[in-house]
Amino acid sequence: MKSLRDDIRFAYEERTTMNESEKIISALRNTNDIAVAVIGDFCLDKYLYIDPQNDEISVETGLTAYEVDHKAIAAGVGGTITNNLRSLGVKTTCIGLVGDDGEGFELIKSLEKVGADASHMVKTDSLCTCTYTKPMRSECIIENMHIRCFKTMLHSIFANI
Repeated sequence: MKSLRDDIRFAYEERTTMNESEKIISALRNTNDIAVAVIGDFCLDKYLYIDPQNDEISVETGLTAYEVDHKAIAAGVGGTITNNLRSLGVKTTCIGLVGDDGEGFELIKSLEKVGADASHMVKTDSLCTCTYTKPMRSECIIENMHIRCFKTMLHSIFANI
């Protein structure tokens, strides 16, 4: 019968025969055998893309009214962990609370889209789904001497989600 000490010795010997990158690659190849439950807070990340050319002054308030050109959504907080695990091929079950609202529907849809099991997400009408709304103007900005264009950058990120 193998002891824990034998298992540790085997693992140590295995480590000494492969370099670090080979070990990581080997571990990543075996992630389909791993199952993880992500338990906790989940939220919806909602990106609203605003074209500044469509800004206008509101007659009612005198403030600038921003027209949303399009939006992108992604699961956040525990959903971000879920997205990362799924990108590695890990079987993932999500357990948490969502509001019985439109954002909750979108959050569960987002989790299912990446292949996570969201059947254990509990819907409740006692709370609203936590949502981080992030207005993104389509103009390019200069940050730390790097020019980034949110519209182009985020479209490429969320195109695969």
